[in-house]
Amino acid sequence: MFVISTRNFPPDIGGMQNLMGGLALSLLKHGPVKVFAEKNIEESNFDKNAGIDITRISGFKIFRKYRKANLIKEFSLKNSIRAFFLITGKV
Repeated sequence: MFVISTRNFPPDIGGMQNLMGGLALSLLKHGPVKVFAEKNIEESNFDKNAGIDITRISGFKIFRKYRKANLIKEFSLKNSIRAFFLITGKV
């Protein structure tokens, strides 16, 4: 199982979003992929058709960070993880 945590994920538009979407699809060829990303208005159609297990997190930024961290921790304790990709999109 591969885990990706990012703020930038399709269907949002942009270079980083395309990169993260491509990474998830490429990793899917090597095993299951779980993505933790921010909530998006247009997510429902994308998430249904993506073939990737995506959990969307909403709320105020400070709470969203802690909620995402706790969700990832719980998920990692219950699953065998091959690799984590924790990407903020900031350099």
